Amino acid sequence: MAENDEPMIQTPADFGHFVLEKELGHGGMGGVYLARDKMLDRRVGIKVMLKSLGADPKFVERFQREAQAAARLNHPNIAQIYSFGQEQGMPYIAMELVPGGSLDKEMESNPGTLDVVYVMRVGQQVADALALAAESGLVHGDVKPENVLFDSDGNAKLVDFGLAAMQGDSDEIWGTPFYISPEKVRRQKIDYRADIYSLGGTLYHVLTGVPPFDGPDPTAVVKARFEGPPKKPSELRPDIPPEVDAIIMRMLELEPSMRYPTYQSLLGDFKRYLAKAGPAKTTKTTGPKLKFKGMKPKVSLSATGTGNAASVDGEVADLQPIDDLGGEEEEKKSMNVGAMVGLAVGGVVLVILLVAGGLWWYMSSAKAAKEERELQLIAEKQSKARQSIQKTVKMIQEDYADFHKLVLQSDAVISQTVHDVQKAVPEELKEMAAEILSPPPLPIIDEAIAYTNRLFLPAGAVPPPAAEEKPAGTNAVESAAAEKKDGEKDSDEKKAGDKKADEGKDEAKKPDEKKADDKKADDKKPAEQKSEEKKPDDKKPTDKKA
Repeated sequence: MAENDEPMIQTPADFGHFVLEKELGHGGMGGVYLARDKMLDRRVGIKVMLKSLGADPKFVERFQREAQAAARLNHPNIAQIYSFGQEQGMPYIAMELVPGGSLDKEMESNPGTLDVVYVMRVGQQVADALALAAESGLVHGDVKPENVLFDSDGNAKLVDFGLAAMQGDSDEIWGTPFYISPEKVRRQKIDYRADIYSLGGTLYHVLTGVPPFDGPDPTAVVKARFEGPPKKPSELRPDIPPEVDAIIMRMLELEPSMRYPTYQSLLGDFKRYLAKAGPAKTTKTTGPKLKFKGMKPKVSLSATGTGNAASVDGEVADLQPIDDLGGEEEEKKSMNVGAMVGLAVGGVVLVILLVAGGLWWYMSSAKAAKEERELQLIAEKQSKARQSIQKTVKMIQEDYADFHKLVLQSDAVISQTVHDVQKAVPEELKEMAAEILSPPPLPIIDEAIAYTNRLFLPAGAVPPPAAEEKPAGTNAVESAAAEKKDGEKDSDEKKAGDKKADEGKDEAKKPDEKKADDKKADDKKPAEQKSEEKKPDDKKPTDKKA
């Protein structure tokens, strides 16, 4: 169908609950209109399809399904779809009206001179929007400069999802010859990588001012991509850096498997380049206009993509503001100036708050870090002190064990020596030897024993009474005294036996002679023994018998 200068619908006109105020453009499938939603009282853009397409139930079903899928996409770089319907036999979609112009108009105003960083930033925003669509299983199908619009803040807005539904099962291939992917021309199954290819072709065209593939007619343009890769963008524009060359040439690979495998990989390269390149330079020279692009030229080829005829229907005309919006435009401009001043003031205040917040955060972090380091040093010192104490206690315990062992050995040797000496002493000298070998306990020894008990007994423990516990190796003198008493007891028993024998012998003697003999024996005893016999605690068995 050749392009007709006559509008598809005469405006203004009622169209359901919309008022079509002005046609913004039309093409082979229908027209795009600036409209007002009477129910919500807001301006929208409406794409109205031809009645012939509305008469095809399969097309209407697919178109509605794609519109519903696109309406679920909520992304700052995607124009929002408001509603879908059919009026007077014509399917339509009502969507967000984007007032900031389009990428193709900027390309026309600045052919091959747009700032590289600015164009790549727009490419990043569009790729981010396509990534969200790919996650939902949705392919745009016609990424091109005309479908990249800008809002009042200069952010890119991708419009016109759903071309895959329009293609349907016919032999016609819908798309734009400059940017259509090779697999779509081959009628192969397409996925998100077809959109990556079309975006690469769009960026190539915007940066260099010429499309990646060209020819005398659409068929030649389409065939050119199968004859070899395009020239590098830097060959047409020397100020394009190698990183941009690499990104775009990979996006335009003929085979899908050679392109970026995921949008995350593509976005990673965009971000690395933009972080290195710095801020973008805006090249817009005109104020914002109410424009809406969205009609797609149609390429009709045979199923194999090698047909002899092809036609491109209807490039969309530039969209100008309608006459009755002049006053509103002036009001919007004044509002924009006030908004810009408010934003500037708010930006200054925000910067001050951010700086103050940053300083407070830095000081708080430094203080917290200092306290943490001090606590860490204290903990380290405490740990070292505990280790030193444990080591010292262990050494003392080991030394005490060795000392205790030595004392036991020494005590055993002393006890054995005393016992051997006692056995070697003659019977008549045993009492004298016992006194020598068993000196009375000294107070200084008792104090030493008590001091060692305080050192080595656990805290709060009470040492056992001396009468109940007498370790063999604690006091060798006490052991010797005990053996001395045993020896004295044996000697006393022997004397008692001898005395009985003497008494038997003396039974025949006269009492007077016996007394005389006793007196003589008593005189012969040493004075010291007499003194001992007089003591009541040291009575001998012989004394008891007498």
